[in-house]
Amino acid sequence: MRKKRHTLVWLALALAALGWLIYRLPRGQFQLALQNLDYAWVVGGTLVYIVTQGLLAVRWRLLLTVHQVHISVGKSIQLTFLGVFYNNFMPGAVGGDILKAWYIGQHCSKGRRLEAAVTVFVDRVVGLMSIALVGAVASLFIGPELAFRGVQFRWIIWGLFGAMGLLIIVFLSRRVRRVLLVGRIIKRLPLLDLLRRVDDAIQLYRGHGGVIFSALLLTVVLQGAAVGSVWMLARGLHFEQVRFVQVLIIMPIIWTISSAIPVPGGLGIVEGMVIYGFAMVINPNDPLSDVARGSAGALALLYRLMLYAASVPGGLVPVFGGHLPKRSELELQAEALLKDDERAKAKIDHFEGS
Repeated sequence: MRKKRHTLVWLALALAALGWLIYRLPRGQFQLALQNLDYAWVVGGTLVYIVTQGLLAVRWRLLLTVHQVHISVGKSIQLTFLGVFYNNFMPGAVGGDILKAWYIGQHCSKGRRLEAAVTVFVDRVVGLMSIALVGAVASLFIGPELAFRGVQFRWIIWGLFGAMGLLIIVFLSRRVRRVLLVGRIIKRLPLLDLLRRVDDAIQLYRGHGGVIFSALLLTVVLQGAAVGSVWMLARGLHFEQVRFVQVLIIMPIIWTISSAIPVPGGLGIVEGMVIYGFAMVINPNDPLSDVARGSAGALALLYRLMLYAASVPGGLVPVFGGHLPKRSELELQAEALLKDDERAKAKIDHFEGS
């Protein structure tokens, strides 16, 4: 009951924020920007964004293989889009990750369910780290012009990149874990066995640096394409002054912050960040002017519609039953797990024999 009340409060605040933005939006400039819309750029950007969301499934499959969880490309794409759908229609931008973790658990053996769920968390961290990396690199190619009331956006992206890097070091560095007494802290926490299994599942990635590097590299490329889709929306609105490198800084900040907002898809808050972020680019001399805010408001609307368009494939997954496994898929999982155990046993026997 308390959780529902908390969710309703956040949703009410989000709707209030969205209503305030709409009320304060200069209608004339907003309508003018939409009237001159170039639909080719908008449709193209939306298609690019949808494709990038689907290809993120490849990254997730890489992380799953570390725990000997093998699912088809098609199934990983289905569950990835299902997560996108729930992220945009459930409280919080990571609400879909929770259901995605549960569903992947249904697609593997009971002994691998927790580890499979952990991959969703690792997948999210890799994504956020890549987003911060993209923004940090892009910040090297601009000056202090991207700022609001003295706060430069590149400072924010550097802070996010540093925080994500520190998080990864704490999780994976043995020396840092010893200094911070992570092992002792875990032993004193409730649900010790569960936390230990989660920690072990994360630590397993320490020995698979190639997988992590490949996942990061793939994500940088895909996130660059996702940023490109937003830039294409700006082009569709004829915002020639919006440079791609600027979008590379603005969007990572919005995506990172929105992942911590407990309302569906960051509704209301994301629109506000898009408006004020891009108003600084549209009219750096007076970002609070009617022209800047009205034009940026049109971009915020198109961005929200693009998010919903990318959610459509995920909404169709439960309709066609793609979210739950078939018996044949579970049998294949069991066979793959048995083969992995046999290979591990053979390696041990060979080592002992030599």
